[in-house]
Amino acid sequence: RKTAKNKDSVKNLYQKSNAAVQSGTPMFFFPQGTRKIAQKLDFKDGAFNVALHNKSAIIPMSIEIPLDAWTRNYPLPGGGGGNTQLKPVIITIHPPIQIKTGEEDKAKLKERCAEIIYSVLPPVPGTTTTAAAAAAVVAGGNKPTTTTPDEKKEK
Repeated sequence: RKTAKNKDSVKNLYQKSNAAVQSGTPMFFFPQGTRKIAQKLDFKDGAFNVALHNKSAIIPMSIEIPLDAWTRNYPLPGGGGGNTQLKPVIITIHPPIQIKTGEEDKAKLKERCAEIIYSVLPPVPGTTTTAAAAAAVVAGGNKPTTTTPDEKKEK
């Protein structure tokens, strides 16, 4: 449920995110807004709004998290028991998706990122979903271009 306080908080988050990206700081987002074990969640708009506003590249990342990593003893091997071999968390960094105009279709961009991210993740045994998290890095340094009327005359 959205309240006036939440709207102000979201607005403040976008302002700070845009300022960070414009200053050259990359932003790391989990586009689902949360994480759930073995559940593929829809991507929310946040990372894509920031990337489109700033015409910044999105760098999709796949994070394969073994199901046995979600124990209360992780990262202790075997929780102090006999099994001392942990399966690794695997991070795949995919090629950047360039945002050229800032007018790209957000829904298609979200779908493309999801397809890329989930393409390398294994299915969870007994389900059709993947055991993983998705992340998107919005690259910093691409400032939105604005031209004043005086600058247009000089060109």
